[in-house]
Amino acid sequence: MVKKKKIWYYKCRIKGCCNNKSVKDLHNKFDEIISHFTLQPEFLPLLKEQMLLTIESLNKENEANSKRLKADYENLNRKIERTEERYMNEEIAQDLFVKYAEKYKLERLELLRKMQESEYSSSNHQDAVDLALNYAVNLTKMWHSGDFIKKQRLQYFLFPEGLTYNKQNDEVRTTKYNSVFLWIAYKQKELEGNKKGIVSLGLDYPTWVVPTGIEPVTQGFSVLCSTN
Repeated sequence: MVKKKKIWYYKCRIKGCCNNKSVKDLHNKFDEIISHFTLQPEFLPLLKEQMLLTIESLNKENEANSKRLKADYENLNRKIERTEERYMNEEIAQDLFVKYAEKYKLERLELLRKMQESEYSSSNHQDAVDLALNYAVNLTKMWHSGDFIKKQRLQYFLFPEGLTYNKQNDEVRTTKYNSVFLWIAYKQKELEGNKKGIVSLGLDYPTWVVPTGIEPVTQGFSVLCSTN
Protein backbone atom coordinates (compact mmCIF):
# COMPACT_ATOMS: atom_id res chain seq x y z
CA MET A 1 0.00 0.00 0.00
CA VAL A 2 1.22 3.50 -0.87
CA LYS A 3 0.22 5.21 2.37
CA LYS A 4 0.29 8.77 1.08
CA LYS A 5 -2.12 7.96 -1.72
CA LYS A 6 -3.82 5.11 0.15
CA ILE A 7 -3.63 3.01 -3.01
CA TRP A 8 -3.05 -0.75 -3.02
CA TYR A 9 -0.74 -2.42 -5.55
CA TYR A 10 0.04 -5.96 -6.62
CA LYS A 11 3.81 -6.42 -6.42
CA CYS A 12 5.86 -9.00 -8.31
CA ARG A 13 8.12 -10.81 -5.83
CA ILE A 14 10.66 -12.03 -8.39
CA LYS A 15 13.96 -10.23 -7.95
CA GLY A 16 14.48 -7.65 -10.70
CA CYS A 17 10.91 -7.99 -11.98
CA CYS A 18 9.83 -4.45 -11.01
CA ASN A 19 6.27 -5.25 -12.01
CA ASN A 20 3.90 -3.35 -9.75
CA LYS A 21 0.32 -2.82 -10.80
CA SER A 22 -2.58 -0.97 -9.24
CA VAL A 23 -5.13 -3.24 -7.58
CA LYS A 24 -7.85 -1.10 -9.13
CA ASP A 25 -6.49 -1.58 -12.65
CA LEU A 26 -6.04 -5.34 -12.34
CA HIS A 27 -9.41 -5.84 -10.67
CA ASN A 28 -11.05 -3.87 -13.47
CA LYS A 29 -9.37 -6.21 -15.95
CA PHE A 30 -10.65 -9.24 -14.10
CA ASP A 31 -14.08 -7.63 -13.89
CA GLU A 32 -14.10 -7.47 -17.69
CA ILE A 33 -12.86 -11.07 -17.97
CA ILE A 34 -15.41 -12.48 -15.53
CA SER A 35 -18.23 -10.74 -17.39
CA HIS A 36 -17.68 -13.22 -20.25
CA PHE A 37 -18.25 -16.15 -17.89
CA THR A 38 -21.26 -14.56 -16.20
CA LEU A 39 -24.45 -16.00 -17.63
CA GLN A 40 -27.10 -13.54 -18.77
CA PRO A 41 -30.46 -14.50 -17.19
CA GLU A 42 -32.26 -14.51 -20.55
CA PHE A 43 -30.05 -17.39 -21.74
CA LEU A 44 -30.51 -19.48 -18.59
CA PRO A 45 -33.50 -21.64 -19.70
CA LEU A 46 -31.91 -22.59 -23.02
CA LEU A 47 -28.48 -23.36 -21.57
CA LYS A 48 -30.07 -25.38 -18.79
CA GLU A 49 -31.79 -27.56 -21.39
CA GLN A 50 -28.57 -27.93 -23.40
CA MET A 51 -26.50 -28.78 -20.33
CA LEU A 52 -28.96 -31.45 -19.18
CA LEU A 53 -28.92 -33.02 -22.65
CA THR A 54 -25.12 -32.95 -22.74
CA ILE A 55 -24.81 -34.57 -19.31
CA GLU A 56 -27.44 -37.17 -20.20
CA SER A 57 -25.44 -38.07 -23.31
CA LEU A 58 -22.21 -38.28 -21.32
CA ASN A 59 -23.92 -40.38 -18.68
CA LYS A 60 -24.93 -42.95 -21.31
CA GLU A 61 -21.30 -43.18 -22.38
CA ASN A 62 -20.24 -43.58 -18.75
CA GLU A 63 -22.77 -46.36 -18.20
CA ALA A 64 -21.43 -48.28 -21.20
CA ASN A 65 -17.88 -47.73 -20.02
CA SER A 66 -18.79 -48.88 -16.49
CA LYS A 67 -20.21 -52.14 -17.83
CA ARG A 68 -17.03 -52.79 -19.81
CA LEU A 69 -14.84 -52.04 -16.79
CA LYS A 70 -16.90 -54.33 -14.54
CA ALA A 71 -16.59 -57.14 -17.10
CA ASP A 72 -12.81 -56.61 -17.23
CA TYR A 73 -12.68 -56.59 -13.44
CA GLU A 74 -14.57 -59.89 -13.14
CA ASN A 75 -12.37 -61.46 -15.83
CA LEU A 76 -9.24 -60.34 -13.97
CA ASN A 77 -10.54 -61.80 -10.71
CA ARG A 78 -10.97 -65.14 -12.48
CA LYS A 79 -7.38 -64.92 -13.71
CA ILE A 80 -6.16 -64.26 -10.17
CA GLU A 81 -8.17 -67.21 -8.82
CA ARG A 82 -6.89 -69.47 -11.61
CA THR A 83 -3.28 -68.43 -10.92
CA GLU A 84 -3.71 -69.20 -7.22
CA GLU A 85 -5.24 -72.60 -8.04
CA ARG A 86 -2.36 -73.48 -10.37
CA TYR A 87 0.13 -72.50 -7.70
CA MET A 88 -1.66 -74.54 -5.04
CA ASN A 89 -1.69 -77.54 -7.42
CA GLU A 90 2.02 -77.02 -8.08
CA GLU A 91 1.41 -76.39 -11.78
CA ILE A 92 3.55 -73.24 -11.70
CA ALA A 93 6.66 -72.29 -9.75
CA GLN A 94 6.61 -69.72 -6.94
CA ASP A 95 8.53 -67.10 -8.92
CA LEU A 96 6.00 -67.23 -11.76
CA PHE A 97 3.12 -67.13 -9.30
CA VAL A 98 4.53 -64.03 -7.59
CA LYS A 99 5.22 -62.37 -10.95
CA TYR A 100 1.71 -62.85 -12.35
CA ALA A 101 -0.11 -62.36 -9.05
CA GLU A 102 1.52 -58.93 -8.60
CA LYS A 103 0.83 -58.02 -12.21
CA TYR A 104 -2.86 -58.94 -11.98
CA LYS A 105 -3.32 -57.18 -8.64
CA LEU A 106 -1.84 -53.95 -10.01
CA GLU A 107 -4.15 -54.21 -13.00
CA ARG A 108 -7.08 -54.76 -10.64
CA LEU A 109 -6.20 -51.64 -8.65
CA GLU A 110 -6.08 -49.60 -11.86
CA LEU A 111 -9.46 -50.98 -12.93
CA LEU A 112 -10.94 -50.07 -9.54
CA ARG A 113 -9.65 -46.53 -9.96
CA LYS A 114 -11.22 -46.25 -13.41
CA MET A 115 -14.49 -47.73 -12.15
CA GLN A 116 -14.67 -45.10 -9.40
CA GLU A 117 -13.99 -42.32 -11.90
CA SER A 118 -16.72 -43.56 -14.24
CA GLU A 119 -19.37 -43.68 -11.54
CA TYR A 120 -21.87 -40.93 -12.12
CA SER A 121 -25.21 -40.61 -10.43
CA SER A 122 -28.07 -39.46 -12.67
CA SER A 123 -30.31 -38.70 -9.70
CA ASN A 124 -28.81 -35.28 -9.00
CA HIS A 125 -28.45 -33.93 -12.55
CA GLN A 126 -31.15 -31.32 -12.09
CA ASP A 127 -29.78 -29.99 -8.80
CA ALA A 128 -26.19 -29.96 -10.07
CA VAL A 129 -27.10 -28.07 -13.24
CA ASP A 130 -29.18 -25.56 -11.26
CA LEU A 131 -26.24 -25.02 -8.91
CA ALA A 132 -23.76 -24.44 -11.76
CA LEU A 133 -26.02 -22.05 -13.65
CA ASN A 134 -26.93 -20.15 -10.49
CA TYR A 135 -23.21 -19.52 -9.86
CA ALA A 136 -22.73 -18.52 -13.48
CA VAL A 137 -25.51 -15.92 -13.24
CA ASN A 138 -24.04 -14.48 -10.04
CA LEU A 139 -20.29 -14.57 -10.78
CA THR A 140 -19.90 -10.81 -11.27
CA LYS A 141 -21.96 -10.07 -8.17
CA MET A 142 -19.88 -12.52 -6.11
CA TRP A 143 -16.67 -10.90 -7.38
CA HIS A 144 -17.77 -7.39 -6.41
CA SER A 145 -19.04 -8.40 -2.97
CA GLY A 146 -16.08 -10.59 -1.98
CA ASP A 147 -13.05 -9.65 0.11
CA PHE A 148 -9.50 -10.45 -1.02
CA ILE A 149 -9.65 -14.13 0.02
CA LYS A 150 -13.03 -14.66 -1.65
CA LYS A 151 -11.83 -12.96 -4.82
CA GLN A 152 -8.76 -15.18 -4.88
CA ARG A 153 -10.84 -18.34 -4.41
CA LEU A 154 -13.17 -17.29 -7.18
CA GLN A 155 -10.23 -16.69 -9.53
CA TYR A 156 -8.75 -20.12 -8.88
CA PHE A 157 -12.17 -21.72 -9.18
CA LEU A 158 -12.53 -20.35 -12.72
CA PHE A 159 -8.83 -20.60 -13.62
CA PRO A 160 -7.29 -23.54 -11.67
CA GLU A 161 -3.70 -22.63 -12.57
CA GLY A 162 -4.20 -18.95 -11.79
CA LEU A 163 -3.70 -15.86 -13.95
CA THR A 164 -0.54 -14.16 -15.13
CA TYR A 165 -0.07 -10.50 -16.01
CA ASN A 166 2.40 -9.10 -18.54
CA LYS A 167 2.95 -5.43 -17.74
CA GLN A 168 4.83 -4.72 -20.96
CA ASN A 169 1.94 -5.88 -23.12
CA ASP A 170 -0.74 -5.13 -20.50
CA GLU A 171 -2.10 -8.65 -20.96
CA VAL A 172 -3.75 -11.15 -18.65
CA ARG A 173 -3.38 -14.82 -19.56
CA THR A 174 -4.20 -18.26 -18.17
CA THR A 175 -3.46 -21.84 -19.23
CA LYS A 176 -6.45 -23.71 -17.80
CA TYR A 177 -10.16 -23.05 -17.42
CA ASN A 178 -12.94 -24.59 -15.34
CA SER A 179 -14.50 -26.79 -18.03
CA VAL A 180 -18.09 -26.19 -16.88
CA PHE A 181 -17.84 -22.41 -17.02
CA LEU A 182 -15.83 -22.47 -20.25
CA TRP A 183 -18.70 -24.46 -21.77
CA ILE A 184 -21.23 -21.94 -20.43
CA ALA A 185 -19.21 -18.99 -21.79
CA TYR A 186 -18.79 -20.68 -25.16
CA LYS A 187 -22.49 -21.49 -25.54
CA GLN A 188 -23.52 -18.01 -24.45
CA LYS A 189 -21.22 -16.46 -27.05
CA GLU A 190 -22.76 -18.69 -29.70
CA LEU A 191 -26.20 -17.41 -28.74
CA GLU A 192 -24.93 -13.81 -28.86
CA GLY A 193 -23.38 -14.37 -32.27
CA ASN A 194 -20.00 -13.33 -30.88
CA LYS A 195 -17.14 -14.03 -33.31
CA LYS A 196 -14.28 -12.65 -31.22
CA GLY A 197 -14.14 -14.94 -28.21
CA ILE A 198 -12.56 -13.40 -25.09
CA VAL A 199 -10.03 -10.90 -26.39
CA SER A 200 -8.90 -9.87 -22.90
CA LEU A 201 -7.68 -13.44 -22.32
CA GLY A 202 -6.33 -13.99 -25.81
CA LEU A 203 -9.00 -16.65 -26.32
CA ASP A 204 -10.08 -16.35 -29.94
CA TYR A 205 -13.44 -17.79 -30.90
CA PRO A 206 -12.20 -19.70 -34.01
CA THR A 207 -9.44 -21.44 -32.01
CA TRP A 208 -11.51 -22.36 -28.96
CA VAL A 209 -11.15 -25.98 -27.97
CA VAL A 210 -14.79 -26.74 -27.29
CA PRO A 211 -15.05 -29.12 -24.32
CA THR A 212 -16.16 -32.51 -25.62
CA GLY A 213 -17.55 -33.25 -22.20
CA ILE A 214 -18.45 -31.59 -18.94
CA GLU A 215 -16.83 -32.67 -15.71
CA PRO A 216 -19.32 -33.41 -12.92
CA VAL A 217 -20.70 -29.92 -12.37
CA THR A 218 -20.52 -30.15 -8.60
CA GLN A 219 -16.77 -30.79 -8.69
CA GLY A 220 -14.97 -27.96 -6.94
CA PHE A 221 -18.13 -26.23 -5.74
CA SER A 222 -17.31 -27.03 -2.10
CA VAL A 223 -14.32 -24.68 -2.39
CA LEU A 224 -16.38 -21.85 -3.85
CA CYS A 225 -19.33 -22.39 -1.53
CA SER A 226 -17.08 -21.67 1.44
CA THR A 227 -16.62 -18.15 0.12
CA ASN A 228 -20.29 -17.23 0.57
